[in-house]
Amino acid sequence: MRPDSSNGKMAAAAARWVAHRAAGLDAAGKAELQAWLRADPRHAPALAAADPAASALDWPLHTGTLDRVLAGLAERAAQRRIRRRRWARAGAVAALLAVGAFFALPPSAEPTRAPAGALVVHGPELRTLPDGSVVELKGDADLRIAFTAEARRIELRRGTAHFTVRKDPARPFLVTAGGVTARAVGTAFLVGIEAGQVALVVTAGRVALDRSAPADSGAAAPETLALVQAGESIAVLASAGGAPRLAALPAAVQQQRLAWRTPRLEFHGTPLGEIVAVLNRHNRAQLVLGDRDLADLKLSGTLSADRVDALLEMLDADFGVGAETTGETIGLRRRNR
Repeated sequence: MRPDSSNGKMAAAAARWVAHRAAGLDAAGKAELQAWLRADPRHAPALAAADPAASALDWPLHTGTLDRVLAGLAERAAQRRIRRRRWARAGAVAALLAVGAFFALPPSAEPTRAPAGALVVHGPELRTLPDGSVVELKGDADLRIAFTAEARRIELRRGTAHFTVRKDPARPFLVTAGGVTARAVGTAFLVGIEAGQVALVVTAGRVALDRSAPADSGAAAPETLALVQAGESIAVLASAGGAPRLAALPAAVQQQRLAWRTPRLEFHGTPLGEIVAVLNRHNRAQLVLGDRDLADLKLSGTLSADRVDALLEMLDADFGVGAETTGETIGLRRRNR
């Protein structure tokens, strides 16, 4: 196929390749796809845009487009370093870029504009609090910490944070945001402020959501709005009357609010063996390479650490590597052996 002269023709060609690949490409078809990708730098993004599954696993890109892709990855990494220095000077938290793309390098292709073999794991900033509890910060989240002998108090001024609380029944762990307080003893939960709402997602244990009584009310204790169990989430909505309204968050929204905690791998011409080792540290299911030469298969791209299924799909579709699951072990082996 020759490079298309119009965006419409290019999009149509990309859509046809999506359909062809979904139906299955033989060796000749894969070679023709690679040639089409090499023919015009606009073809790769057009193909990714046409793929309805691009958010899970973008199209593997081969020789001819890899230099441009890897150069872009390197440029984004440099931009992140600049931004982190700026945010550090401002006292804020570094934001982590989480773009999703997957690329495969055939054994003979080596990137020329990015360091070969590099593997970087991106994740939220972790802070250990004075009591040993751990907080994970998303983006520009801003906290104010005030621990005393009676209580462990944190004010979330901006953004989203996840707390893994060390048990201390004598000192409740209190996180205040937007006029409400999440109260825990030993548990794990997320608190986020977004678009005028406060969200609470409990990942372990249970958390009481309190509304502090006004200073002039004479109330001796805060008003408990809800008791949220592990696996549950709730949003606190402002109302005209001043009393907050509660709404359960759908499961999909809850998962979306927690997704930033999952580490993301960025790798440039990295052997599959190294990628597998990192993924195994973050997943209960363990990958095992059944063929020794698979350890040297070089890949480039980005991948969420919990998307082992995306990696398996790419290995199967483009390298003929099958997966066999036994219990919590996933064996990888070339299909022609």
